[in-house]
Amino acid sequence: MKKILTILALVVLVVGVLSVPAFSADTGVVTVTAEPAQVSVMVSPNSVNYGLVPLNTTGLKPVGDPGILALNTGNCFVDMLICGADTTNWDLSSSPDVDKYVHYFGMPFFAPTYTPLSYSYNDLGSFSSYGPGSGEQFKLKMDTPTTSAATATQSTTVTVMVTMVTEGLKVVLEAGGPYPPGGPSATLTATVTDQDGHSVAGIPIGNFITVVFPATPPGVPPIFLPSTWVDDGGGTYTGTADISTLDSEDYFAVVLVNNGSSSANGGDIFTINGG
Repeated sequence: MKKILTILALVVLVVGVLSVPAFSADTGVVTVTAEPAQVSVMVSPNSVNYGLVPLNTTGLKPVGDPGILALNTGNCFVDMLICGADTTNWDLSSSPDVDKYVHYFGMPFFAPTYTPLSYSYNDLGSFSSYGPGSGEQFKLKMDTPTTSAATATQSTTVTVMVTMVTEGLKVVLEAGGPYPPGGPSATLTATVTDQDGHSVAGIPIGNFITVVFPATPPGVPPIFLPSTWVDDGGGTYTGTADISTLDSEDYFAVVLVNNGSSSANGGDIFTINGG
């Protein structure tokens, strides 16, 4: 009798399993997002003046010999290119001649080596990738024509173009603080990643430059701070910046970083003495 009951129980169990209905969704949804790339550049100042220039003269520089900043104002990595153009009556050339002038751009701006501009676009800087908010500062100079029949004021343009690239660096900076007057130093922490968010370690310490901008008034030139950087490993770098000469107020600190092919920067606000 026990044997019969056991068999019946097994039969019921099997039937119960086979009678369970199977359900599945009739649609599957994947949510997809995409952020449009914004490719843009700003140049400042956007005009320069050579003043009154003599003919058959080389190496003329604009009034004040300004550094011109080309800044990546988009949200993606870009390469930077530059080209020249004719003036009102003079042709752009690689050597001065009758009604032919030479226009040069100089890099880096603090000790420039000058290259003649042409109608074609040439690389502006030595990097193939500039992160959002980073850029290059360059200078201009001119050789005037040997002779010219033109007597009117000559005008021309220098064009900076940016093109999107897919690889580059990203930098996040923490400036710490607040700091007491006289410092003597601020401790800065920079985290460097690539385009995929992977940590970038092993960047030479000499490739870190530290600058600050007073929060007020706006538009003042940057202050280059003496700083010492240490590679903490894992894409984290610590800098000790000399702030002993800074007045009591708010500052925006920026660290400029490059790995030889890509340039980027990160910024953060810090305060001295609650200013």
